[in-house]
Amino acid sequence: MSTAPDAAGSCKYLSEAQSATVHDAVISETLLEDLYADIPDRELQIQHRRYNRRTFLMRLGLASPRKQGLGGHLSIYKKDMEIVNGYDENFVGWGGEDEDLGIRLVTAGIYCRSAIPSARIMHIWHPKEIGDKHWESGPNIAYFNRRHRPYFCENGLVQANGISTK
Repeated sequence: MSTAPDAAGSCKYLSEAQSATVHDAVISETLLEDLYADIPDRELQIQHRRYNRRTFLMRLGLASPRKQGLGGHLSIYKKDMEIVNGYDENFVGWGGEDEDLGIRLVTAGIYCRSAIPSARIMHIWHPKEIGDKHWESGPNIAYFNRRHRPYFCENGLVQANGISTK
């Protein structure tokens, strides 16, 4: 089991208009601070509490590792990524790869702490192709829902053919 302080977080979502401002302006600390302050903190505070509660319950074996979310921000030690063999390269395009990594980390006994209050991240608006609420209709859902998910994936940092992508 890892004792490393790996951290996961989330972000504030910029509107289309705010994102256009970022694209058109000279980026400055003041601009970024103003944009960040314009978006309420309430949703991030809720996510932070949920993340901490889920992690606590998972450590006790009272919640499924399927609830471990890592999207938005992840800071993790290299040795912890090597334990699970990194991202599973069997995922195609977008959808499920972050959730899969989170499940495999928890299965391996590696838990992230919430960095939501301290990692100040903004997501620039863009049109969604397969929105996060609809990735289940994408190409990865059958692979994501497979019955047996070992924590060490066969097609990651070190691939089944012995080729290393490190």
